[in-house]
Amino acid sequence: MPIRPRPTCPWPTRVLISALFVSAASAQTWTPFATVVPAELSAWDLARDRLLVVGTDTAQRIHEWDGSQFRERPGELAPQRTLAQMVYDPTQRRVLAVSTDSWVGSWSRGQWTWAKSGAAPANNAVRAIAYDQARQRLVAIGTPGMWEWDGTRWWDLSSFGNGWVASTAFAFDPISQRCILYAQGATRSWDGFAWTQLTGATAANRADAGLALDASRQQLVLYGGSPTNTDTWTWNGTAWSQIPTTSDPGPVTDGQMHDDGVGVTMFVPATGRIWQLRGSAWTLARSAPRLPSYRTNTAFAYDQVRDVLVGFGGDNGGLNVPPDQTMLFDRGWLDCDPATNPPLRHSAHLAWSDLNQQVLLFGGVYQGTIHRGDTWLWDGTDWQQQQPSQSPSPRQGAVMARDPLGGVMLFGGADNTTTFGDQWRWNGTTWTPVTPATMPAARTRTMHAYDPTRGQVVVQGGLNSSLQPIAETWTWDGAAWTLQAVTVQPAQMRTAAFRPETNRVVVADTNTAYEWNGSDWLSSSGLGTGVGQPQQARYATHFGMQRTLNFSVPTVRRLQAIAAQVDAYGSPCSIGPTPALAPIATPAFDTDFALEVASASGAAPTFLVLGLAAQNVDLGNGCRALIALDLGVLFAPANTGGIARFALPIPNDPGLLGVQFTAQGAVLDPAASPLGSFVLTAGRRMFVGE
Repeated sequence: MPIRPRPTCPWPTRVLISALFVSAASAQTWTPFATVVPAELSAWDLARDRLLVVGTDTAQRIHEWDGSQFRERPGELAPQRTLAQMVYDPTQRRVLAVSTDSWVGSWSRGQWTWAKSGAAPANNAVRAIAYDQARQRLVAIGTPGMWEWDGTRWWDLSSFGNGWVASTAFAFDPISQRCILYAQGATRSWDGFAWTQLTGATAANRADAGLALDASRQQLVLYGGSPTNTDTWTWNGTAWSQIPTTSDPGPVTDGQMHDDGVGVTMFVPATGRIWQLRGSAWTLARSAPRLPSYRTNTAFAYDQVRDVLVGFGGDNGGLNVPPDQTMLFDRGWLDCDPATNPPLRHSAHLAWSDLNQQVLLFGGVYQGTIHRGDTWLWDGTDWQQQQPSQSPSPRQGAVMARDPLGGVMLFGGADNTTTFGDQWRWNGTTWTPVTPATMPAARTRTMHAYDPTRGQVVVQGGLNSSLQPIAETWTWDGAAWTLQAVTVQPAQMRTAAFRPETNRVVVADTNTAYEWNGSDWLSSSGLGTGVGQPQQARYATHFGMQRTLNFSVPTVRRLQAIAAQVDAYGSPCSIGPTPALAPIATPAFDTDFALEVASASGAAPTFLVLGLAAQNVDLGNGCRALIALDLGVLFAPANTGGIARFALPIPNDPGLLGVQFTAQGAVLDPAASPLGSFVLTAGRRMFVGE
């Protein structure tokens, strides 16, 4: 099976693989994939040219979008701080946030600092914030109430009154040097002393609109709101003007709009979509994947050409079939909206056809009684129905897998009245009957998987025509069936797949699993699906990831023996603002891991020292060298904001499991260095995991 090549850097694959490490053999557990970025709040970080988003789950995870993908910034937000509002301060190049308990956070150079004093708002009172660049104050309005944060303490300004704060759009206008509030068709400005009702052309009355500066035209831009407004307006400091635009985002409420330096970026938490306004055109920059609805009895097969798992069908447990039948998964759910869809069904059969270089679909059942007998191929974007000259009869519960001699093999299954014992082969254009000298007896609901290591289809168990369990294991090599004499016979397993981790076929139920070593079944402790409803869980093999995944749609789990970790240690060394070393993502297999050095030194030469161990050696004046067993030194130029990023992609190599490596950043800044040359970050200790 092909494995998608991963980017490499000069050292991880050559040095870490040969490094001394501790390979932990701790118990494996099924760990859910983070298939959706949990994001409710956002701010555009102009210093780093990225959209920062924060979720509202218990982990308060921070992600950033770099224009193409989201990646997590682990461990940067204290779990006791739940954010309510975020805004960017371009004067000090930082993100400001207000928590639900009215602490004010400042995020700069990858570090949060928190403060709270003065006449703070009540918990959960703040509804909108803007940063007044002219007075360098954070302005917050609530329901009701008004406050300002001067960098040290809160000031209660509620006596100025604001009975129109619900569902407002609020932003700072650099032209008039005032904060602009738009609500209920009226526009008001705040100059630090009083609210002023403004006259001029008025945008249509709406609530929950988005408002932000458009740097390219030096005007505020307002979009959307409820009811279903899809028009775009600009504010020039004295009046509103509607502008004609193309490719509008459509109805959007609570769109979070940001100045991104060249235009406007709008993040829509409800859909996860990101839109950007450039001139007079809105462009969809990121379409969040649609999470499939809950279902059982879904079939999966790996698409070797496109390196994704293709899923089809399913029911909600009551024979009702969701309309979104086609699913794609590759380290997360992908957008999938084919123009042509096979008829609705559950318990379909999917398998890779190497003769077509596509995934083949056959059979299944609809509403429990209507059996399907149609054949389809998935070309990566759409389904194409095939017109074979002959075909197996409609059925579900069959063995269908890649045939060792090419094409796809199908055996057995059942309809409403018959349990089948016939065998067929898909030759790329049609189905042909296969009549080997020896065959298993008729059966249905048989656990099976293609074993590419041994070049055979492994078939275990099933039910006979009386729906009684069959205690047998057979293998098919493309020409003949072999009944295997085993010492252990798994009973009534619920799912099966090939495990690249061990090069064996695995069968499992909720609590039990067995692996096929080519001649017998071996018990695999702790490998059961872990799902209380066995019919819901389905194993599927992602050969690009070299992992067996556990699907109980929409949840996807993977086995994890050691979790990837990043720990900080030691202290930074600098006169004045300290530089920071931050991880981007976690150092897990097959991950675009990176480390970022951020300093107040601007575009200064920046270095990253890598090692295999930690130390704490005094360099003088409070500075310490934190890296031992050096691997080398990497260099990357920092941008004008003092940000330098070092890409360290982690290969998909199980030999790296448990490897420790360490890092410390150094920035050439003699004026701020106690050493007369470099300022140093604290250290980071990384453990490669799954």
